[in-house]
Amino acid sequence: IGSRHDEDNNELGSFSSSAGSYKISGAPYVPNISGNVVTNVNGDEQQITRFCRALKAIEKERLRHREYIKAELRIRELPQRMSDPEILPAMNPIIQKLSQEFPKTASRIISQNGLHIEEFNALQDRVEKNILFRYAVQSEIRKIERESKNTTTSNKNKKP
Repeated sequence: IGSRHDEDNNELGSFSSSAGSYKISGAPYVPNISGNVVTNVNGDEQQITRFCRALKAIEKERLRHREYIKAELRIRELPQRMSDPEILPAMNPIIQKLSQEFPKTASRIISQNGLHIEEFNALQDRVEKNILFRYAVQSEIRKIERESKNTTTSNKNKKP
């Protein structure tokens, strides 16, 4: 799990961490999850699982938006800090629109995963400040990824 300004901070929103550094409170920042997750470290296991599932879904949506923007603008790479409020007005209208809409999308995903924004933000703070909790989140994400992979594999093996 990295910091808010890891190497890939040119995403919609603009800060990254493999656990999904991300706050919803008007700030247009979103997560970059390329990591993994855990079990209970001074927290409710179900809450941690919901948090991790929300992180994964937000990241999936962020990556989908990035690919859409690159395809629409016919470019290979997106500009650094493209969603930074100071730079955003100079960006293409597609980037502006998606950057402004993304916090609402992330909020919806968080709610769909059974969390409140305040809860999500508090868990994100714990990820950033508590290495044991961060490890727990990473372990849980790995577990979710394995389960997802196993489900996908078993669905491919089913006969119609």
